[in-house]
Order: sequence, then C-alpha cells, then structure tokens
Amino acid sequence: MTEESEVLSDGDCGEDPPTEESGAQDPLAELFIALTARSRGEGGKLSIGVERQRLLDALHATPDELTHLLGNLREKIGPLGLEVIEYYSDRELWLALRSVHACPNELGADAQAILGVLMGMIEGEESPETIRIPVADLRDRLVRGRYLSEYQLDSNLKVLESLGFVRRSRSGVGYGPRTLIEYSQERRENIRDQARELVF
Repeated sequence: MTEESEVLSDGDCGEDPPTEESGAQDPLAELFIALTARSRGEGGKLSIGVERQRLLDALHATPDELTHLLGNLREKIGPLGLEVIEYYSDRELWLALRSVHACPNELGADAQAILGVLMGMIEGEESPETIRIPVADLRDRLVRGRYLSEYQLDSNLKVLESLGFVRRSRSGVGYGPRTLIEYSQERRENIRDQARELVF
C-alpha cells in the first residue's frame, strides 16, 4: 500500500503536499491512511479501515463534507484499481479500501473450502454480516461429510480468524471484516452457489 500512499500525496494529484511548517496534513492523505489501517481490538480481533463516526470526529467533518472527500478520493484511487467500500462490524459502519483486481492468496485449500461452505450457509439470509453459524453445523457438513478431519476444521478456523476472514463467538462463526471487504456480495453469492453444488 506504500506505493499508492506516495502517489496520493504526490504533488501530481493536484494538491500541494503537506509541509512541516504548516503542521497540517492533506485531508485526502489522512483519509487514505485511515481507510488502509489495520488494528487488533478486543480479543485480538482484526479490524480493517475505520469506523465512519470515528472518521467524522477525527476529520472534524460533517457527513456532507465526508461524502465530498470520499468522492474526491474515489476519483484519485479509481485508476489505481482501488475502491472505497462500506461494511458493518459489530453493528458499526466501517469504511475501508479494496482492490478491484486482487484476491486473498494466503489461504490454503482447506481454509478456502471452509470459507466457501460458510458463504453457502450464510448468503441469501437477511443481514448476512450479522449471521452466526454454529460450529456444530460446519462440523456436520465438513467432518461428518468426510471432507476434513476435526483437527483440520479447528486449525483452519483459527487461521481464518487470525487473518480476519471470520469472527467466532459463543453463538458460532460469522464473517470477519476481510471477507466483507475482499469478497463483494456478488462474489460471495457465486461462491455460495458453487459450494451448494459441491457440498450441500
């Protein structure tokens, strides 16, 4: 992401780069940095981007001013293959950047299979970002169906959680921020259809 950051803060973007004397940073540069942020919060849960309300507070902007800033940012990052997206996490609206060309490549085949089955169980429901699937249901599909061992399921769920693709709670497993960011709804629905043909 450093290259994009340099491109946006470059004088070629039509804005003068911030100077040390001014002490103020370009709002578009601040916005870009905020939307690419990654942090671990409560319980080590990965968060990507920034809560909308927190962004409004940090920029001292009104909702209309933020909408205008986001529009300007979209114009500048579109040619770089990036887009601004919104997603819900813990009932809060978050904003982040997503590449329109890349897809996650650090997931092994088993982790991708689990994520695909999860999409098969969640997509089509109302408010899929809030749905939690009991681990027992995943176990029924994948372990009893002899696709994975109990160990493979548990270890890959840990990997998916640590990378931010899923969130686990007492009620079950649901989407993490990376799934909502890196897989558009259309892609998730396509994966759901494939998973249902293969596993369900």
